[in-house]
Amino acid sequence: MKNDLINGVPHDDYLVAVDGIPTSEHLGFVEALKMGLKLRREYPHSDVKVRETGTSTQTADAIF
Repeated sequence: MKNDLINGVPHDDYLVAVDGIPTSEHLGFVEALKMGLKLRREYPHSDVKVRETGTSTQTADAIF
């Protein structure tokens, strides 16, 4: 968790990946989760993950 400040507000960076290929990066978990769910509907047979940037691949994954 980076917890950097943007305009005085702490935030975390999250990455959305489809089949291991990063597709987008988001400042909040909710936005990343929304994008992950949208991609999951578009690609139902693909592996879609939301991951906190800067963490191990075995921690902090949300798999759809």
